[in-house]
Amino acid sequence: MADLGLLQAWDMWFQNLQVNQHTLYGWSIMALGRAGKVAAFLGGMTVVLDLVGPERLRKFGARYGDWEAFRSRRLPLVMIVLILGIYTLMFIALARRDPAWFQRHLALPATVLLVLQAVAVTIGFMPFTVRGIARALEHKRAEKAIRTAGVGLLVVGFHFDLLAS
Repeated sequence: MADLGLLQAWDMWFQNLQVNQHTLYGWSIMALGRAGKVAAFLGGMTVVLDLVGPERLRKFGARYGDWEAFRSRRLPLVMIVLILGIYTLMFIALARRDPAWFQRHLALPATVLLVLQAVAVTIGFMPFTVRGIARALEHKRAEKAIRTAGVGLLVVGFHFDLLAS
């Protein structure tokens, strides 16, 4: 596994050689490709947010929940996140102790648990995130910065995703 420069990596790619097993300035090209997928997705989401528009986002945030409703369910949500977090830590400890046993018996429940935890956190913060995005899209300067960042993320993300392919 060689450490490549950017032009050297693209030269190998154009020669139809696999470069995803190498590193690019010390970073795994495979990892950069995965990060590129995430960056391209986030860049594409700016297009979706622009199409939806701030007014519809604000309506969705208001319909989804308000502060009083969130406050009334805050303690149960925090408890769910804490309990799921404790189970996650236990799964991690078991996985480090005996990886083969963990993979045979607990990999699926651990994955389901992590997804549930992510959903619980997302549900808790979604109204505030949606409203914040709607406010940012209303201001011309912020809207321009979001669009520019989105295009940059899309281009850079696609670049690394393509390089790792």
